[in-house]
Amino acid sequence: MPAKSVQKYRRIANAFSAFRDGSDDATTVTVDEVEDWRDAMLATGKPSNRTIADRLVCLGTIINWGKGQKAYREAMKSAAKLDGVVEVPSYVEKPADTTSYTMEEARKLLAATRRLATSTDKVHNRDSKRWLPWICVYGGLRISEAEHLRKDDFFEVDGAWFFRITTAGRRSLKTRSSERVIPVHPAIVDEGFMDWLKAAPPGQLFGSSASSYMSRWVRSENVGITRKGISPNHGLRHLLKALAQRYQVGDEAREYILGHASADVHRKYGATDVMLPGLAVEMEKIAPLGVP
Repeated sequence: MPAKSVQKYRRIANAFSAFRDGSDDATTVTVDEVEDWRDAMLATGKPSNRTIADRLVCLGTIINWGKGQKAYREAMKSAAKLDGVVEVPSYVEKPADTTSYTMEEARKLLAATRRLATSTDKVHNRDSKRWLPWICVYGGLRISEAEHLRKDDFFEVDGAWFFRITTAGRRSLKTRSSERVIPVHPAIVDEGFMDWLKAAPPGQLFGSSASSYMSRWVRSENVGITRKGISPNHGLRHLLKALAQRYQVGDEAREYILGHASADVHRKYGATDVMLPGLAVEMEKIAPLGVP
């Protein structure tokens, strides 16, 4: 498991342990005390219902993991099963049309990345800010996926460029179906990304923790996108989904590119490199945004 995921689970386990007056004995966990922890968090009004739900799910995952390990299986029999027993708080997902960038906002962001290319000012994580927005809007990626891209994730087939979203090298993804191959959109090529890529050193291309610094940069005066509700790190992904529908990208190709596809669709598009040129044809249906 990637270190980032370990830290998250450990942080949640420690928070629950603190609620239990410091007891870290997982074998004695009961449904009642987990529900008491949930109710105590709800009573404070912070964190959000979604965060509380995530913490409860993670706690259940830890318990289930322990029950499945040979070394702990016997001892963990006494620990309560939480999945499907402890009710998690309900929450409403923000509508995609609220969290997504508009066309004009995306153009504004991409124009800001171009200014970085000519600026002589010292800029923290300049390459990340220059290229991550282009990759996310034309690849349908989450910032957290794109930041881990490596030079050797990119490859060429029949004159077209692609890149792999993968868990190789201790990288984490949201779901198993998130592993996929994405065509490099012609707009990214025309912007000069492939030239930059060829000159880049081997290894990870962008700075870590991009979700944090990219969000701050998007809302800063350098870019100036401050609309409430917009998701700086997921909104470009949402825009790509809307653009794919607008330009009538095939349903299966769209779902595969976004990482929502079934196993059958994955076999159709990602099983071998022979299938990839057809996916590139679908991606090319999406017209460039026309950045001023």
